[in-house]
Amino acid sequence: GPQLFENQSEFAGFKRVYGLVTGLSEELREEPLFHDLSVLASHLNAACPPNAVFCSALVNAGYKYSHSHTSPLAIKTDAPMGVLWDIMRGWVKLHPVRTPKEGSPAHVLLKGINKHVPEPDFTVRPEHREHKKNPGAPKYVPAPEKDWGPMQRAPGYATGQEAVSGVHDTRVTKRQRNQGKHCEKDGDVKKRKEGD
Repeated sequence: GPQLFENQSEFAGFKRVYGLVTGLSEELREEPLFHDLSVLASHLNAACPPNAVFCSALVNAGYKYSHSHTSPLAIKTDAPMGVLWDIMRGWVKLHPVRTPKEGSPAHVLLKGINKHVPEPDFTVRPEHREHKKNPGAPKYVPAPEKDWGPMQRAPGYATGQEAVSGVHDTRVTKRQRNQGKHCEKDGDVKKRKEGD
């Protein structure tokens, strides 16, 4: 709480922690799980609907929602799965996809009848336009520095005498190590010619 704001100049990760705490405070507490819009869309082989459009359809149908701190496309909602699929089927009607193969998950889901939300209303509500509740807090935790995270393995390794002595003066690149790896040896070519 207040201690975080009092000492923010001494706290190097203030923005990251403030953004995470703000995101967590805005989530629906009753709903422990979230749905990823891109995953829902991929099951139907459809383009992912914009966040504001999908969330507006949820609210227009009478349900609550919140974003999740884990991903920009993650949504927590009190709507049952049937409502989510009804909204996605409505989205596909507006943005048609290729006819899926008979019996595929996409085919089965698209053949379903909208029971909960017969005609989803995709009118974007004013509160879903691009404005933030807390403009000072980053919505999602930014990367701590350029090129952070797991790095690529070192470009080469020692061969021959260097491996025995432990001295790594020369580095052999992967391209050089694999040069001619799948080519036939000269001796093998000569033996084949003699055998023919």
